[in-house]
Amino acid sequence: MKKMSKPYSEYMNMKIEKEGFHYAFIGYSDFEEVEDIEFHKLRLKYIQAVNELGDYMGIEKRLYT
Repeated sequence: MKKMSKPYSEYMNMKIEKEGFHYAFIGYSDFEEVEDIEFHKLRLKYIQAVNELGDYMGIEKRLYT
């Protein structure tokens, strides 16, 4: 699998360290400034998986998105 460019990787690692992995993607930002198609594809898959798991567990979306 191709890896994210170093500048974007460093930027994302900084945000994740500060905000936490889950919150960085669910509540913090949509990261429009990151010009990486694969990143956004995977980010959206993560959000979809979180929503599907929450739905399956009967958790109200407002609690996890």
